[in-house]
Amino acid sequence: MDWRYLEIYDDTKDPCGLMYYKGIYHNFYQYNSHCALWCWGDITWGHSVSTDLVNWIQLEPVIEPDNPSDIDGCWTGSATILSGGQPVILYTGGSRDKCQVPNLVLPKNPSDPYLREWTKTGNNPVIQPCLDFFAVLPGNNSGLDMSVAIPRGAKHALKMSMGYFDKYLIGVYDLKRDAFVPDTIVDDCRLWLKIDYGNFYASKSFFDSKKGRRIIWGWSKEADCRSDDVATGWAGIHTIPRTIWLDSDGKQLLQWPVDEIESLRTNEINHQGLEFNKGDLFEINGVDNFQADVEIDFELTSIDDADPFDPSWLLDAEKHCCEAGASVHGGIGPFGLVILASNNMEEHTTVHFRVYKSLQKSSMRPGLCTPAYGRFFEFDLEKERKISLRTLIDRSAVESFGGGGSVCITARVYPVSLVDDGGAHMYVFNNGSTMARVPQLRAWSMRKAQVNVEKG
Repeated sequence: MDWRYLEIYDDTKDPCGLMYYKGIYHNFYQYNSHCALWCWGDITWGHSVSTDLVNWIQLEPVIEPDNPSDIDGCWTGSATILSGGQPVILYTGGSRDKCQVPNLVLPKNPSDPYLREWTKTGNNPVIQPCLDFFAVLPGNNSGLDMSVAIPRGAKHALKMSMGYFDKYLIGVYDLKRDAFVPDTIVDDCRLWLKIDYGNFYASKSFFDSKKGRRIIWGWSKEADCRSDDVATGWAGIHTIPRTIWLDSDGKQLLQWPVDEIESLRTNEINHQGLEFNKGDLFEINGVDNFQADVEIDFELTSIDDADPFDPSWLLDAEKHCCEAGASVHGGIGPFGLVILASNNMEEHTTVHFRVYKSLQKSSMRPGLCTPAYGRFFEFDLEKERKISLRTLIDRSAVESFGGGGSVCITARVYPVSLVDDGGAHMYVFNNGSTMARVPQLRAWSMRKAQVNVEKG
């Protein structure tokens, strides 16, 4: 990884504590500094800082297992800034008898903007931590500071890490009852909305007081074998920081990479007025296909030729996307991008839409997890005729944002042939019967960020 956050020679997991404090962005995270595998008793909290969310400096670990309440490991938790400006960390520790107990730590020197030293309070363990809970305003991409009064009309998002996904509900907080009331009661959790529909878990958000926005990012685990992680000496990455806000109808969260990521763009290429008939394949040349940022708009004029929609697909969008992949012809679509493609196309990853919407050939190597990710989302042709797609590629990590950020999918891919021959291709394709129009396509190579630089 060349422009996202990871730790070298260790196992990086949850981005537990995120904050902006005295001009510095902080990322406190779970990791094992001894090896690339999860080992009980070795889990600590790493700490990195940044002034721009792009370039990161690694500091010393802030929490290590040395008390009876965390001797079996310092696991996941949260960090926040209290109303008086006091930073605080609450984390789960593993006790000697294998119990999970919450622990509280405070900065030893609050005047230090780097927050390098922390002190465990003498009354650990403490209360049980809560779920991620934050306020949002419909149609406003500004964040809300939870330490002050929330304005009228604001809603709340309750986010939960469940299984392999981060899911959420939109509702309101009833102050009198001290209870969260969801706008819609959905008994089947398979229909709950997800922060990201791919390889993305244990996310955390925080209010960025510098720019008045809420930022979220998560952990993307490796999809290869444990032996591969041991051989490379590291495992797990953190996704690109994203601005997160509530859409104008107040029904779902939208996400978009923070603007600071664009500082890494270089060598822009631009195409306009492209048209693609069924089976067309257009190669995007002039960018580094291993490290790229691609923005493309697809224009629709009618949905008359769209295939009929079966509501039962909503229960398992991934299963349907697997069955109706990029190679299965449809009425309108599939159309989209082919990335990290080998010369003979035996290995490739597709990011596409199908109107009524792949990863299965991303690698020929055995022992990999290569599912199809997907989600259905509503598109009103009367209001908007374009479907946007932005995809960021950083070697094995691919993050895609469809429909202006209404669908986010993170994937990990490991093509074998690209390692052997060092080349990769990127294409725009259309496998639908209806012509796909692309009014604009822009792509950039991405420079390397300074990551894992150690501060003395």
